[in-house]
Amino acid sequence: MHEPKSRYGRLTEWWRPKAGTIFSLLLFYLVIWEVPFVDACKLLFFSFITLTGFGLTGYFLNDWADIPYDKKVGKTNLVSGIPIFFRPVLFGALLAITLFPWLVYFETDLLSIGLIVTQFALQFAYPIPPVRLKRFPIPAMVTDALYAFVVPAILAWHTFDLTVTFSHYQGQYLHFLFLMLWMFATGTRQIINHHVADRHNDLVTKTPNITSAHTPMELRYFLEVVVFPLEWLSSIAFFSFFVLEFDFWVALVPIVFISLLGLRQMELKLPMFKVSFAKLGLDSFFSFYLGLLSLLAITFSQFEYSLILIVFLLLFSNTFAHPIFGLLTRRKSSVSSVVVNWFVYSFRKLILGWSEERNRGIYYEKYLAEQENEAKKSNGTVAVFRQNYGKYTETFVQGHLSGLPYRLIPFHGWPSPMTTSHTDSLIARDPFIRKAFYHWHALLKTDIKAKENQLIINRLVKEEVELILVEFGTMGARLSEVAQASGIPMVVIFYGYDAWHKKELDSQKEAYQLLFKEAAKIIGVSKEICTQLEDLGCSKTKIVYAPCYVNVGLFKFQQRSYSEPHFLAVGRFCHTKAPMLTVLAFEKVLKSIPTATLTIMGNDDGGVLESTLSLIKALGIEGSVKTINGASPEEVLIQMHKASIFVQHSITTPINGDKEGTPVSVMEAMATGLPVVATRHAGIAEVIENGKTGILINEFDVNSMAAEMVGLYQNRDKMKQIGSEASKFIHSNPLIADHNEKLADLIDKIKA
Repeated sequence: MHEPKSRYGRLTEWWRPKAGTIFSLLLFYLVIWEVPFVDACKLLFFSFITLTGFGLTGYFLNDWADIPYDKKVGKTNLVSGIPIFFRPVLFGALLAITLFPWLVYFETDLLSIGLIVTQFALQFAYPIPPVRLKRFPIPAMVTDALYAFVVPAILAWHTFDLTVTFSHYQGQYLHFLFLMLWMFATGTRQIINHHVADRHNDLVTKTPNITSAHTPMELRYFLEVVVFPLEWLSSIAFFSFFVLEFDFWVALVPIVFISLLGLRQMELKLPMFKVSFAKLGLDSFFSFYLGLLSLLAITFSQFEYSLILIVFLLLFSNTFAHPIFGLLTRRKSSVSSVVVNWFVYSFRKLILGWSEERNRGIYYEKYLAEQENEAKKSNGTVAVFRQNYGKYTETFVQGHLSGLPYRLIPFHGWPSPMTTSHTDSLIARDPFIRKAFYHWHALLKTDIKAKENQLIINRLVKEEVELILVEFGTMGARLSEVAQASGIPMVVIFYGYDAWHKKELDSQKEAYQLLFKEAAKIIGVSKEICTQLEDLGCSKTKIVYAPCYVNVGLFKFQQRSYSEPHFLAVGRFCHTKAPMLTVLAFEKVLKSIPTATLTIMGNDDGGVLESTLSLIKALGIEGSVKTINGASPEEVLIQMHKASIFVQHSITTPINGDKEGTPVSVMEAMATGLPVVATRHAGIAEVIENGKTGILINEFDVNSMAAEMVGLYQNRDKMKQIGSEASKFIHSNPLIADHNEKLADLIDKIKA
């Protein structure tokens, strides 16, 4: 299901393609009739008011009518939070805004009044029962095209005619016919695009959708054969009218552009046009470039029109989002943004009575997290440094960020951890400025790392950080000078490759010596890593053993029948986890248990996934092995509940001597009572007692692994006993079950 659109997103979804097309059309009108600048300002100003009024009125009526329907499916509704007594008042205000230009400025006649009445009638008929045309996909599509494009375009053009006294001319109604066909085809194509894009979301929310009766391919054929040709030819006919009727040769410019853009979609076979459901070049021309070209043309004769050009760019383009404009306006815009946000927040809170959750919308969870984090400030402030932001496999890192009882300031980035939270860069939010920063210092031949270190130190001091917690030894080596210069104690956790990988150790040899000197404590997630750290030169008094964080609250004991021969492996497709060896062992299992299945979950790391898939195909066991590329902890838990045995053939890599620490997935499986068959590798052998809390085999011994998998599955009592003992071990081991509490005790001692 798609995420719901933001309020801003819903408004811009209407504003740029729909209002942009109408405004571009009106700007072309000003060029054709050479309307003086002062009159043009009045015409456009009041047009802006009434078009905005029509758009907001349509959205308001739609959401008001949809309240009971949206409530049933839990869909966000903008009007539901407005008090009932206030809704008619707000609707009346929108109605008054919409009609205001005709009351004070625009001229009217029977045709324009009839169009205004038709517009409101369509806006009511679309969502309001008992008519509620939106229940029926095809009538809804026609209605939407009429009130979003056809009626506003004809009304706007005719109103301009009346107001600037061009009330009637020969062939006027034929001209309106071309305009009507053009707008109707444009509107129809856009609403079909919308239906196709939202078909899955509409299915969940039970919203009528034209794709329920027609396949996307059928609809595309309809667009290519009927809708797009009609749109293309009628728009050319509309502009050709000015050349034929008035000898206005300037109209040749849009005719040429429309012709070329239409020909781009053409192929020399049936159907002649190839049209997708995505935005076309013709859409951009109608909604923006027609208006831009019109303004550029008239600015040559009336320079004052350059002011209208600036306003047009602000309303209908991202021109002013360019980094240079951002540099010039950031301070003022940030102040105005704070003021506007505060006003909107206060209005919703005090006048509309919205709850904090509804007021903050999609940012509510972030707000709660910030509040919770700030509440922990009395316990002290800790900076947490990691390489990746939100990497799904690093659940142990996320466990620290969510479970430690301190105000946490998270940093991430490699080799430069220059970003806090998600996007707050220590250099600048704007990527343009960040690039300029690095280019400038490269030009000056300055020490970039020293500059970065100073920025990190400045933030640590500003936030009154009392301790630096570093995930992975390589990041600790990067931050040794920061700890040294700031005087803030540092705790570094080694997880595996950072302690074993030969190339990594060679490249970090000197840096690790400084790290071992500067760090207050070094944590190893396996006893073997702790021994290795001592061999690498770290003082034994600084080394602390602490297995990885496991979410024991999520991975609870689960009763199983163990009836299905379903095996599960969880972990990155990397060399140390050797999924190919697990597959080789499983292929042997199939000879004894033909109905067995194997699920392997994890992201690719170094191309190992493709090698594993190739091996599965070569062995001809594709029907028995399923690979899942990445998964959340909740999805892993679901698979663990379905499985009977967990398998992991971790190895020490032959070339680089790389090893794991204590794999989290093994401990998670044990915590749920899932019996584990794994190798005597690193920390695995420290949490599994062979024959009691799991089964251990030697690295690379796929024959023994297969035999143990088969033997264990054929002994249900042993599976239950091992699963039960494994779960008791994990949940009763304070180093695992109370991981964050133990880490917090260590941090408090260092801070003190």
